[in-house]
Amino acid sequence: MEKVCYLFLLTVLLGGCSTQKNNQDSYVVCDSIVYVSEFPEQLSLPEVQPLNIEIPGCVDVFNVDSVLICKFYRADYFWHLYSLNTLRPLGNILRNGNAKGELLDLPGSEMDFIKDDSLYCSFDDSNKSSIYSVNLTKTIETGQLSYTNEVLSSDHKFLWAYQLNDSSFFLIKSYRMFGRKRSMLTHGVERDVNPGNINEAIPQKECNAIAATSAVNAEKMMAVEAYLHLPQINLYSLSSPKNVTLSLKPELESYSHVDETSKRDWYSYCGSMRAYQNYFGVVYYEKPYKDEWFEKVHNSSILFFDWEGTPLLKVSVPFQATSFFIYGNSLYIFTSCGEEERIYKYACPSKLRLDA
Repeated sequence: MEKVCYLFLLTVLLGGCSTQKNNQDSYVVCDSIVYVSEFPEQLSLPEVQPLNIEIPGCVDVFNVDSVLICKFYRADYFWHLYSLNTLRPLGNILRNGNAKGELLDLPGSEMDFIKDDSLYCSFDDSNKSSIYSVNLTKTIETGQLSYTNEVLSSDHKFLWAYQLNDSSFFLIKSYRMFGRKRSMLTHGVERDVNPGNINEAIPQKECNAIAATSAVNAEKMMAVEAYLHLPQINLYSLSSPKNVTLSLKPELESYSHVDETSKRDWYSYCGSMRAYQNYFGVVYYEKPYKDEWFEKVHNSSILFFDWEGTPLLKVSVPFQATSFFIYGNSLYIFTSCGEEERIYKYACPSKLRLDA
């Protein structure tokens, strides 16, 4: 069904952005679009020596407070734990297998929280339609995996699931083969979350035409998706009509154009994301997708926005970052590119510090 497209002759300029409404079917967009032209602050990181930690084969890292979690695809255990303060190993957990307490695939959609003075991390297991919650404090203290899990009904089978609280989950599901459908599951009742047309954006040939990384702020009930092969971010509320698309280039690119284009001509734009109380950040590349086939590396940047979509800071990184996280007054950047996996530690920009 065709939709009427409205052209606004007057654009509103706010903090390096221009805003307009959008109703075009060939784009995966929210109800309004903000074109991000600049950031109020920019920072270039110097080259430094990596941390003295050997993590060969690691594919990603994140933290839960002072616990560093290194993720591995092909290992007996998916998570290897370290102390961020000392870099001392704290044990390996989440065994690869099909027995009780074991997983068939590397988990995702991690959400960390503190309960009864203990550090917890929840994550999804789409193979078993389950949400796990690991008590990291008890697990480290006892050397035994301490966890609970909740199996969702087969009616709610998902690709990714985020646990927001004891009774609410944000789900992203496969939809009509190559599409993605978002919904909220609360006390067993499911409702669609569909800002703009993002649930109706369905490629005909390649599901990766709309592949995206995602993150959630449970307190603010906000979700954000950054697209791997489209220069844009979709930011939307899980509890209200608030939603916006952040275009990272002067013009949007249609997912149908990507879908029809040979992969050798694709570009890679956005990568790993992290969500914090007052802002979120995304790794950004803008590099030819085919360079990944030949392991050609590029410099990168990390773009930070508040939860209204306002640009905060652009951090230029002197290597190809895989992911990042912030702990206290330090910014940690991980790269899996090059001869070996490495973690770099930098002083955190003041506006991003979590202990401020």
